[in-house]
Amino acid sequence: MKQRQLVLPLVVTIVAIVILQIRYDHLLAIHTFVVENKPNRFKRNRRIDPLVNRWQHKFRDRDGYLFFKHIRKAGGTTMRYYLYQVLKYHDNPRAISDFIRNVNPERINAQFWNNLAKVSNLGEVELQMVKSALRNLNSNKTANSMTNNRYQIHYAEQEFSAMDWQCSMVDPRWKNTLSVIVLRHPIERHLSEFFYSGPGSSLGLDVKKLYGDESDKYRNRVKNKLIEELPNWLNETGADRRSLGWYFGRYYTDNFQLRALAGCAHGDCLHAKQLTDAENTTILEGLEDYLNVTSSPSNGACTMYFNEKVKIIEPCRSFGRTGKGKFQALCPRGCDSPCRYPVAAWGSVQRDDLTRAITALNSYDAVFLTETLDHDDQSALLADMMGVPQNASFSLGSKNTKTKKTNEREKTHFYRDLLLKLTLTQLYDQIHEENILEIELFDHAVELNQQLTRQWKKESGWEQ
Repeated sequence: MKQRQLVLPLVVTIVAIVILQIRYDHLLAIHTFVVENKPNRFKRNRRIDPLVNRWQHKFRDRDGYLFFKHIRKAGGTTMRYYLYQVLKYHDNPRAISDFIRNVNPERINAQFWNNLAKVSNLGEVELQMVKSALRNLNSNKTANSMTNNRYQIHYAEQEFSAMDWQCSMVDPRWKNTLSVIVLRHPIERHLSEFFYSGPGSSLGLDVKKLYGDESDKYRNRVKNKLIEELPNWLNETGADRRSLGWYFGRYYTDNFQLRALAGCAHGDCLHAKQLTDAENTTILEGLEDYLNVTSSPSNGACTMYFNEKVKIIEPCRSFGRTGKGKFQALCPRGCDSPCRYPVAAWGSVQRDDLTRAITALNSYDAVFLTETLDHDDQSALLADMMGVPQNASFSLGSKNTKTKKTNEREKTHFYRDLLLKLTLTQLYDQIHEENILEIELFDHAVELNQQLTRQWKKESGWEQ
């Protein structure tokens, strides 16, 4: 008994030393990989799995992640609710009542146990003592855990943060991830934000009033609002806001979608951001800590969960809105999801940033466009990828409830046409010029979506 009492403190000390060594070696390997494996500029990632039943191919024999890169004012809320219905269909709902994963020390990275045994010469008895200690520490969390599903699909959504443009090559979680993104023409997205949460929100837009028979008075109100408020809104940019976490907000940020995909966490890209020592330390320590959190909830990392009453995703993190601390103790390490570590996205945008954003976009399984999201073929494509019926009750349709559009032209060019019809060409030109690289990124997204659609139609034999 005395011998065991002496062994356990020694084992704990050895565990701590090994953890530090593994974390250091892992981070060093990550940096070496990034430097030595720079991607080709515009090469689209090869898609090994078919598009039809991509869900089943991705998760047929393992846990994984459903990752949604939520671009503000690009159909994100519609897609979020759809993906929640997909999770429910596959018996993996992520509601508040079931977001805690089953605690199982055996699921901690197997390489960790191998390294521990090798470095410290621990026998099987001592190794089991460590595992038993972990079980005892976490046994109080198992009562409410889900145990019915054959595998767990973690939902991860990223809206107000930029992602590392090399996440798909750096983060091992990405290979077990089904990734979705929806983009929108930059001018349409920016002006939608202006009228949704910016100064234009007090006015609101009514298509019938804008283009009806007796619309002169209302059009003048809209025009005056744009002349008075839009220039100031554009000048109060958030592009230079130095934030490593909640970077985006309800304000104008030029090249928004490009920045969302071209965040920097290492290498020359990061050096160009001219970080302070404190910022650099935050990024490096954040990356190190994040990449060494295993998929075991014994580390305190959880999935995101869905608040069905208000159709929002509650973040499982140790800061910010966590139900007044209700869930903080259960998720002290934040979310277990891909690409969830601090990056820098501020400063001027160059063509190298466009290349980085395109590289990131190429790594996504599904690239959709707000302008065509409600088209029959896009709805069917998404359903086939997610392994749900095309005619499911939650199938995508026209979900725009803020500003009703009456035809295809209005759905794709509403705000651009509005500026031109109101003879506000100077404002139109300013927004276009400031976001020219983002417009190029959007054009690339259109090509990607068309390629995916053609591939899917060939696989499925789609005829409509």
